[in-house]
Amino acid sequence: MTTVYAHKNGGGMAMKNNDILGARSCSSCHDAVDGRLETEYGREQLLVMFYEGIFRTQLQLIDEGLIEVK
Repeated sequence: MTTVYAHKNGGGMAMKNNDILGARSCSSCHDAVDGRLETEYGREQLLVMFYEGIFRTQLQLIDEGLIEVK
């Protein structure tokens, strides 16, 4: 499976949000969060799952030494 980095929307027209506001996801999940793929989940459910993915990704990046918390 291919992993992509899905940024939270809201960075501005044709702009990405800060990388800290992103999650490692599969391409289908990325499409669902961005509204390109219809799913059985409502918008709020998708956003909660996406935010959980952001938190998990942040913890992984801390464990990998790519984010340092002081």
